[in-house]
This record gives sequence, C-alpha cells and structure tokens, in this order.
Amino acid sequence: MSLTHNGRIYLDYARKVTTTIEDMNKLLRQQSDEAEGLIRINAPFGFGRRYVSRFVADFIEENPKVECQLHLSDHPLNLIANSFVSGDT
Repeated sequence: MSLTHNGRIYLDYARKVTTTIEDMNKLLRQQSDEAEGLIRINAPFGFGRRYVSRFVADFIEENPKVECQLHLSDHPLNLIANSFVSGDT
C-alpha cells in the first residue's frame, strides 16, 4: 500500500497542522494565567492574625507573582485614603 498523490499532500498538511497545534499548546502552557499584581487586605488584628494570615501565606506561596499587603488593625480604616479601594468607583 502507498499513498496517492492527494493522500501525500493531505498527510503533509496534517503534520503541519498537528505541529502548529502542539507549538500553540506549549506556548499557552508557558504563558499560563498566573495571578499577578498587588492585593491589599485589611482585617481586624485578632481575626487577621489567626485566620487571614495563614491563607495569605499559602496563597503567596502558590502565586509567586502576587504581592500582598496585609494590614491588621483594630481601628476603623479609611479604605479609599489608604489605597485599599479606588476612589474612582
């Protein structure tokens, strides 16, 4: 058995398409949707220290491109003035 002329053309293009798809998948895996940027968290001191800090530490370990600022305070905080939320909303 052997391929016809049209069969050989089909096979050549099929290989090119397969290679292109494999290349695309490799590129997409390299450029995964990793979380990145800055997260600012405000929490009451006791609750933040006991619960939130644990989760923040685990999250940062799993997402090294994320910078986290954890602010713990038992006093009310102006979230806009302290850049926790945008004043443009």
